[in-house]
Amino acid sequence: MGNEASDCDSIVSSVFFAFLLKMTTKHMHVPVINIPREDLVLRTETWWLLHETGIDISNLVFLPEVKATVDKSLASKQLEVTLVDHNILAGWQKHLEEAVVRIMDHHKEEKKCTRATGSDRVIEMVGSCASLVARAFKETNNLSLLSNVEKKILLAPILLDTANLDPKFQKVTPVDADIATILMKDLSMDAKQQKEYNDKLTAERFSVESLSTNDLLRMDYKAFKLNIHEVGISSVKKSIKDWLKSEPHLPKAMESFRVSQKLDILYAMTIFMDEKENVHRELVILSPSGELLENSMKFLLKTDLKLEQVEQAASAAFLKEGYHVAFLVQHNTGASRKQLQPLLSDFYEKK
Repeated sequence: MGNEASDCDSIVSSVFFAFLLKMTTKHMHVPVINIPREDLVLRTETWWLLHETGIDISNLVFLPEVKATVDKSLASKQLEVTLVDHNILAGWQKHLEEAVVRIMDHHKEEKKCTRATGSDRVIEMVGSCASLVARAFKETNNLSLLSNVEKKILLAPILLDTANLDPKFQKVTPVDADIATILMKDLSMDAKQQKEYNDKLTAERFSVESLSTNDLLRMDYKAFKLNIHEVGISSVKKSIKDWLKSEPHLPKAMESFRVSQKLDILYAMTIFMDEKENVHRELVILSPSGELLENSMKFLLKTDLKLEQVEQAASAAFLKEGYHVAFLVQHNTGASRKQLQPLLSDFYEKK
């Protein structure tokens, strides 16, 4: 089961790792996508990738559709869960922790789900979880059994999550580079074709013009229970400037999402590219508590996210409507939610 953001890396890694486990353990492993089926279309690059490669989406399994079966199997102690692309369960899924027997992840070790140990607990801070899955295929001598179409699908999140293996963004590791090189060699993919493939995936990832604020916030969203605080972090593929243009009632729309998710504080990490294809990041923080927002922002301004608070005309609109908000530019463009969440976890847990 992938994480609740269910981005391209999470979905692809879940499907392929389940396939590998079936081959190596001779037991059935079902890849479960951790969102409702209707939300898959919001994962624009994954939607394109699956259609482009001829994958029948009707064959995919989504968690809400099998929840009753999962709960029944858990109650009878017949459920075993493999976590992919995360090693800590969302608050509303904590009850599954006792069934977690295996982890394949590339986020910070949270020291949860302790039943998964030894070789069944692979947690390495690489660029993409798909790199770890592909390496596992290689180490078990099963990589050659994948078709070229399957290898191309497996390559997609590796390129996306490492900015096309470009070291200047500080996302790619030797593990990512080595396995991507093997996959591209098998695909006879040269540097030009690699760039074209990554460019298309990236263009699809940022194809969000028609999405509402609610959809933008939930398309790549994770929730965390950090001490006493309910915290939500969304990755939004749009600049604050363009977001404000397309959503004249942004304060109300963001607050509506925060309330629907029962959050104490909402973080929206924007990411976008300029006309020269330079990556930019920003951060919007919203909370009904001015004190919580102020303390959180003061802490983050001291971190290596390299944040700088900026004034927005929208700030007055938020305050007028009773919302506390902060707009910040993030100069460390290599830092994503993968880096923000551990920082917030350390901060809130100590309070």
